[in-house]
Amino acid sequence: MQHKDRIQLEFQLSKKAAPHEKKIVQFGFVPHTTVLLDVYTIEEIIRQKIACVLSRKEGKDYFDLYYLLDLGHKPLHLGKLEKEKILAAIPSDEKEIRFLANVINHYIPRNKRPMWGMFLEELREKIWKE
Repeated sequence: MQHKDRIQLEFQLSKKAAPHEKKIVQFGFVPHTTVLLDVYTIEEIIRQKIACVLSRKEGKDYFDLYYLLDLGHKPLHLGKLEKEKILAAIPSDEKEIRFLANVINHYIPRNKRPMWGMFLEELREKIWKE
């Protein structure tokens, strides 16, 4: 069975207020040549994703943060209070975890879906080590 995925890109013009760097970007799904763009650093994207985790309860934020922390970056130097605040925002209650999984699993192929309880526990460990 074939299905089409929809990809939504959001661009926002802004002054260079956050840390960024020039990168050569090639969009494999857009029929254009490579371009040199200002893009956020991985560290800045992680900071923004942490802000999302603290302000809303969406599975995509936990999923993104988990994999962003694997990319190899300069440590963010989070303080103990910051880490505790982030850890408190990650669902640990079984009911919350089931709700989270029910919402985000629709966007993840069945064979790639994590066991959410273990996944969130690993995310907590990654943040604590950060």
